Amino acid sequence: MADPEMLQAVCSACGLTNLGLQKRCLWCGERLQNLRPLEIEAEAATRISTGGLKGNRYCLVVLNGQLMGQRFSFGDGVSLGVNPANDVVLEDRLVSRRHARIERHGNTYVLVDLGSTNGTYVNDVVHKITSPVRLAVGNVITVGITRLRMELEDT
Repeated sequence: MADPEMLQAVCSACGLTNLGLQKRCLWCGERLQNLRPLEIEAEAATRISTGGLKGNRYCLVVLNGQLMGQRFSFGDGVSLGVNPANDVVLEDRLVSRRHARIERHGNTYVLVDLGSTNGTYVNDVVHKITSPVRLAVGNVITVGITRLRMELEDT
């Protein structure tokens, strides 16, 4: 089975560049009108690069649920799960105790599923991840029913 084609669209209501397979804006919920295949140049422009950018920090923004709107900053990595020992504690009955982790690998970040029961997903792709996935600014991570967007933190 071929991988689904990654799409991109700029929301006409809020201006957010959406990456993934969704038909509505991840920020404001407006229907996306200008969906087109993700261009290699556009994908490269959104890729997180930390080399030579001291002080840059990234964050996860919760898009739904009890923690909606909360931002979780991270530098070298962040762990997700229901166990209070995680950096981001999610009260979601479909999330495992130690569900997933974002790790810094050189100049990029990767998402790793830690053997969760219900899987980890990126950008509405219908298959759960089975190996580390390189992340980019704007990617949406789904664990359980909780959705988190990776963003560059305002300084």
